[in-house]
Amino acid sequence: MQQQHGFGIDRQISTVTEYLSYATLDQRLGYQLDPENYEILDSDIGKSAFKGANWGAKSSLGKFYKAVVDRKITSGVLVCENIDRLVRLSNYEANNKLSTLIMNGIDILEVESGSCFSNRIPESSTVLNMSISRAYNESLRKSNFSKKSWKKRKSTAEEQGTALNNNTPDWLSLSEDKQAYVINSVNVEKITNIFKMYVSGMGVTEIVKTLNANGDRYNDRGWNLVTVYNKLRDRRLNGYLVGKYKTVSQRDDETAEEAEKRLLKNRKARHEANL
Repeated sequence: MQQQHGFGIDRQISTVTEYLSYATLDQRLGYQLDPENYEILDSDIGKSAFKGANWGAKSSLGKFYKAVVDRKITSGVLVCENIDRLVRLSNYEANNKLSTLIMNGIDILEVESGSCFSNRIPESSTVLNMSISRAYNESLRKSNFSKKSWKKRKSTAEEQGTALNNNTPDWLSLSEDKQAYVINSVNVEKITNIFKMYVSGMGVTEIVKTLNANGDRYNDRGWNLVTVYNKLRDRRLNGYLVGKYKTVSQRDDETAEEAEKRLLKNRKARHEANL
């Protein structure tokens, strides 16, 4: 949710795609990047790189990894803003994932440093190990800090009788006394409108253009493809309560169900086209 609200995904995509236009790679690689020939992997928002969830079978990165291992993809370059956007697992686990890709013909390019990790550049393995170690240690530090911070916030909320405002979804706001959650009717109307437009047959690009043309704003900014997709893909907006161990349906909403069916249909069509 922090990535979603802070437009972190937008920034990462923009940084990587812009880099394709001016990148000059090591001559030992024997190729240069084609700025017109690339595919953006779906953003695995909320899937922890520290816990390895972003490599799961249902994640975008996990599906790419499997396609490489199964030899459906035999060569290419995986471009990322920073290695820690791909993996924050412990050293051996992380090295195993990335080395498997490299050994199967996928070079890894880190935009932030301009480094390319490839069999054709022997010394790059040392740099990769250092990047992996840095990413894991930083995530471990943040994880420990986050646990302590959350425990303190929860304890304070219980003592003072206030509601927690951790990742409050857009359709809810805190009451003025901060002791309860209330419906944010303005955001409810915006989100409902997006679902209705999508179910009516409008594509996401068209929805973005329509919202911005009407002067609609999202967090005081214009709408874009990522923010609209995030709304349509949010399982909570599709009528589910997403818990730590299970996902439970909470309502029967035909509009939400139709939107989810269309998303799944389009995703399947894109997957078959890529095969």
